[in-house]
Amino acid sequence: MALPDFLVIGAPKAGTTALHAALARHPDVYMSPVKEPKFFLTDGPPPDRGGPGDVQTYREHIWRREDYEALFSAAPAGALRGESTPFYLYDRGAQRRIRALIPEARLIVLVRDPVERAHVCCAESRPRAGTCRAVSRPASRPGSSGTSSKARSHASRLPGPSGKPCCPPWRRTSGCWRRSRRSISATG
Repeated sequence: MALPDFLVIGAPKAGTTALHAALARHPDVYMSPVKEPKFFLTDGPPPDRGGPGDVQTYREHIWRREDYEALFSAAPAGALRGESTPFYLYDRGAQRRIRALIPEARLIVLVRDPVERAHVCCAESRPRAGTCRAVSRPASRPGSSGTSSKARSHASRLPGPSGKPCCPPWRRTSGCWRRSRRSISATG
């Protein structure tokens, strides 16, 4: 049975893709050829409906155990096996499924300053507009992180190309440390 020895999880735009690529180049590490198999996100097939961009996500979703194990079958003997699915940080059901199937697996959690992450998110979602105005406002007090909570709240509601907010809601994506501790305790 070929299952991963470790999983890379984390916040959006925190470097999971870069770490996945770097680890894949290491001679003693084998990373799954599918960067985000999302195997632990569901107990069965992925949803059949979703929003814009979900079609590609669902196409990459590996949900059959034999297909998931096949991702690691080419790993050289003795190599550490890993996969990267950032969403596992946010999904308690995924954390329970990880613990049940591979309780000895290690988690590598990547987080990023939420203001910097929002800036990148907005810049990528609004390529013609450049940067996110609300994120580049000065802080309300000297020595703080660079933006006020009012600016951060405003940034989460700025419209992207589709007219919907370009940044994920702050309350859902900025509690990375709390989620990291919860992930660690859920998986051992």
